[in-house]
Amino acid sequence: MKQFKIKSISENKVIFTDGSTYTMNSIVQKFSNNFKENDIVEIKLDLNKNFIIFMKKITSNSNNSVDNTKSSVLTKKELGYVYLNGKWYATFEVLLNKAHELYNNNFSIKSEMLEHNSQDKLAIFKTTIKIITKDGNICYYQATGDAMPSNLGPMVKNAYIRMAETRSIVRALRLATNIAEASIEEIHIEDNKNLKSSNKKDEGLEVEEIDLSGK
Repeated sequence: MKQFKIKSISENKVIFTDGSTYTMNSIVQKFSNNFKENDIVEIKLDLNKNFIIFMKKITSNSNNSVDNTKSSVLTKKELGYVYLNGKWYATFEVLLNKAHELYNNNFSIKSEMLEHNSQDKLAIFKTTIKIITKDGNICYYQATGDAMPSNLGPMVKNAYIRMAETRSIVRALRLATNIAEASIEEIHIEDNKNLKSSNKKDEGLEVEEIDLSGK
């Protein structure tokens, strides 16, 4: 990664002393107030070199040592993960945001129904994600998702068709973004009360930190 000196910075854009200007992605923007004029930083750009997806402070404008932790890492909670029953789960939003950060608009998502049994309220979908890489190559990721009353919570059991499609999409997104954690949409939650209470309690957890560079 290259080092740059900040000339000016706003909520979503950074201008460097070499004249280059870049927009920060939504995650880096959350920590824009940690950076100031004349700071020396390392940055990583997306595939199309339009957005900053990682920025780390090397030296501050006061030449004093600084704590760079919040500049370069985020907790899973800050990224949008959900903590439930002792485990972290990704969400549709987390996975879709990650796909946009990695591939910008160079990917498409197509879902199709493989099976539907209205009597048993069973639905199965397949999702295919098509990605065009920076080199022009095409990659495909496929996954299936199923839903039925027995693997859905009471709040969504009547939406089994939509949940089956959603599950197939998030599973394909996890493959495409290399995120191993199951998504909250994939698991059976008895009710929303458990989910809400777990999120309130995780303030005191020793949460895992994630490098914004994705390494």
